Order: sequence, then structure tokens, then C-alpha cells
Amino acid sequence: MSQFLTSIISLIASLTATILAFYVISQGLKDKIKRSYFLAAFSGGLWLMIYSIWLWETDHDKAIFLLRLVMVCAIFTYPTLLHFIFNLLNYKNRFITWSIYLSAFVLSIFCLFTNLFIKGVSQKLGYEFWPDRGGFIFDIYVLMWIIVIVISLYLLFTKYRKETNSVEKSRLRIVLIG
Repeated sequence: MSQFLTSIISLIASLTATILAFYVISQGLKDKIKRSYFLAAFSGGLWLMIYSIWLWETDHDKAIFLLRLVMVCAIFTYPTLLHFIFNLLNYKNRFITWSIYLSAFVLSIFCLFTNLFIKGVSQKLGYEFWPDRGGFIFDIYVLMWIIVIVISLYLLFTKYRKETNSVEKSRLRIVLIG
């Protein structure tokens, strides 16, 4: 039952994120905030879509392949999120932006072509093919996510506290809640 429920919730979240991504980008490509939001929402939507499909896989080798795709999509959610936050706050730091995308690319290579990220799959937690942690590369991924969340929240809270425009403050509040 939990596999079914997890898959349905992931599918609904995927469709929601993807629809929002395309709605926002349909409003115009010139705005860097909209472009970066599209990338963040689309990468999250793609991650959740493949995750939902992976949960129903019955073949061991296909499950590993799909799991690696799931993790690559998950890896790209953190740089796209930080990129969106930087653009939203008009925070210009090309070095951090490019570094974070480069780190995601490198982690993706390890995820796709080595066992240092995902060693394999086994039956766990009520799922037939749950990932077996591969090694220290996965730890680097988790660390990168923590760093991105801390940086994003710090920048958002700092901007929120200093903001005097009520419309802009409401906008930041929505992003913080979401």
C-alpha cells in the first residue's frame, strides 16, 4: 500500500511541478527569474516522474537504471534551486552558480557510471528495489543539498527581514513557505 500511495503522491507532485514550470515559462523567456524557476520546477517534476515510474519496476536491472536516472534528476534539483533563489534575490555570484552546476555534473557522472553513489538495489522498507548506498559520493551529494538549503534559507530570511516593500515581502514569504 505504501508503494502505491508514494507513487501516486509523486506522480501528482510531478504533474503539478511540471505544469507550473511550463505555465511560468509561457509568461516569457526574457525574465531570468522565470527561466530559473522553470529549470528548478522542471527538474523537480522530472525527478518525481521517474521516481514514480521506478517504484513500479519489477525487473532488477531496469530498477537500477531507473534509480540512477532518479538520482541524476535529484542531483540537478539543488543547483537549479540555488540558481532560482539567486535570481529571485538579484544576488549575483557567477562563481557559486557555475560551481554548483559543475558539482552536480560531476556527481551525475559518478552516479551514472560508478557504484560510488548507488551500489545496487535490495528489498527494504516494504519496497522491492530500494537503493543500497554506494559510498562517500552519496555523502557529498547530501552535503551539497544541506549547503544549498542553508545558503538559500539564509539569503531568503536576510532579504525578508530587511525588505520594506510589502508586496516584495509577501512574495518572499510565499517562497519561504513553499
